[in-house]
Amino acid sequence: MASNSDSDPTFGYLHCLEDPVHGVTAGYLIVSRTGRPLEFHCTAPVKPSHAQRILFGATLRRHLLGECLGGALVSRAKLKPTVLAISDADLAPMDGDGDRWLVLLADSQQRAAGWHPLTGIGGDALAPDGQDDEAVAGCINRLAESIEPAEPFDRVAEAIREAQRLGGEGGDARAAA
Repeated sequence: MASNSDSDPTFGYLHCLEDPVHGVTAGYLIVSRTGRPLEFHCTAPVKPSHAQRILFGATLRRHLLGECLGGALVSRAKLKPTVLAISDADLAPMDGDGDRWLVLLADSQQRAAGWHPLTGIGGDALAPDGQDDEAVAGCINRLAESIEPAEPFDRVAEAIREAQRLGGEGGDARAAA
């Protein structure tokens, strides 16, 4: 488990926007159990070249999202969340440090499908024995006492759109304590 205690879990939200004009931009928001922002990072837009599309083929999206964007954002963060939530399985960091739960919001658009643990994706995956499933559910239930658990994905998307609107080159923002 991450350095945060079970009594005060934190949640990392990794989300990306794909746009034909801007390319792919990813954002990473870490919130407290009450939904208060603790840390935020955003990438610059990335557009793969024609040569990259040819060379990577069907593996390009997973490489771009998981290794180049998701992995970079997670490793850059100062805080290590108790639960790492991603909106797309391809965003799962490839070489995580294995000390936090990785969950996927099955349908971030519909919200109705709920949270599902990912298994078999790097060191961050949940153990398949079911024990961790209950612990993750408990953490998410604590968050749900304050906010709708998937809502921070909307904040990440809006922050990315704002950076694009301002013509930003990506960047970091660490919330004031």
